[in-house]
Amino acid sequence: MTEYIKLFWADAPEGEPSVILYEVDTDRGRLALRSIDVFVDGHTRNIADLYDGAIEITPIPTMEEFNAHVWGEEFHACLVEKAEFETLWGKNETADRRRLPNLLIKAVSSAEQTSQTAEPGRLGGGHDADHQIERMPGQNQSRL
Repeated sequence: MTEYIKLFWADAPEGEPSVILYEVDTDRGRLALRSIDVFVDGHTRNIADLYDGAIEITPIPTMEEFNAHVWGEEFHACLVEKAEFETLWGKNETADRRRLPNLLIKAVSSAEQTSQTAEPGRLGGGHDADHQIERMPGQNQSRL
């Protein structure tokens, strides 16, 4: 069976999501199948494999455990319908697909500028090309 949990993180540290949605496989040790991070500014990040690169795999606590503050006073959770999870997951994937061609254009343009202005021994000739490229959600980011 699959369960969908929406976890609210009060006073989440800067750069961390204030809401996390989990798709939990209750038949396989409460492992997360997928998760979605929702940040204070409204942007989201889909995580298809929460355990990618993890040293230790930890099951997702139950809604009751979160609400009993077993994992901290700052957490509160509720169950949500699959449709809510899928809608948010789909919106994020659609937005990523629409942005991909623009990201590639910006990356190529930035690389061309960098190669034209580069000084010997200096990458980018004093320009920070990384600031010109928008990052895909979740790129170069990991969670414990």
